[in-house]
This record gives sequence, structure tokens and C-alpha cells, in this order.
Amino acid sequence: MIRKDIEEYNLNFFKEVGKNMALVTAGGKEGFNPMTVSWGEIGILWNRPVATLFIRASRETLKYVEAHDNLTLSFFGGAYKENLILAGRISGRDYKDKFNEINLTPVYDVDADVYYAKEARYVFKLTKIYMTDIKEEDILDKKIVNDFYGDNDYHKMIICKINQFLVNEE
Repeated sequence: MIRKDIEEYNLNFFKEVGKNMALVTAGGKEGFNPMTVSWGEIGILWNRPVATLFIRASRETLKYVEAHDNLTLSFFGGAYKENLILAGRISGRDYKDKFNEINLTPVYDVDADVYYAKEARYVFKLTKIYMTDIKEEDILDKKIVNDFYGDNDYHKMIICKINQFLVNEE
């Protein structure tokens, strides 16, 4: 992976996350867990490049996100879609080596004490800067509550500063 300036990012984020999905990984040497994401945002907030993630309260990965400052967001394009679908179906509670289960290779980043997937086309290295719970009373369009939260498993919104943009040039 080589480091690039975030301003060189020019891919369609709607396609990258909404269609192809991505893998968020949190935790460090003492333990970590990846999770598929298909919702998210990137942009500028507080004069910083940011990525916003949404993770349900029931997800095992959330405890790693809450316990660690740094995380990664790995993007693969369509080539690894089945791996990512599997990563979304199985839980880190049941599979302690989830990377192995989804046939991806974890790479440890010693500077940030975090992992990312070796096979990724590119990776955002992130640091949390804001977290909040999405609450029913704050959702103005009640159809969203009916469509996405019938089980009361609400998301936590995590805004992260994008520290580095790594590109796999293999």
C-alpha cells in the first residue's frame, strides 16, 4: 500500500459503499474484528476530511470501535463482494478469526494499532472524533423507523477523521 493525498480520491462513493460495500475493522493487537458496511458518508466536516460510519448496537464490532480510537475502512470493488457478504452474515462473537473465515488477510498497522485487509484496493485509516446514538425521537421521517428499526436495533453514528488514504498498487 502506498500513501496518497486524500484529495486524489475520485471514486464514486455511492457505488463503492452502496453497491460494492466496504469492511470496517477496529481493535488492535489484543483483539480486533472486521464488519461489512454498506452505509456511510465521506466529506468535509470541521475543516477535516471525514468518513461517517453507522454500526448497529447489536454488532460485535461496535465494542471494538468504542474501545479504540483508530479504525480502518477497506474498499475492494466488486471482486470481493461475496467475501464481504459473508463478513456481514457471520459474527465476531462466533468466529474469533473472522478474516480467515471470509478468506481475507489481515495486515497490522503498527503506527495506528489497527488492521486492514491486504486484498483491499484502497484503505482509509481513521480516528474517531465524534460518536452518538441514533434515536427514534430524532428521526423526523417515521417511515425510516418502520423500515429499518422495527427490532429497535438502532445504529451508532461514528464520525472519523481520515488520516491516511492508502492505495494498493499491486
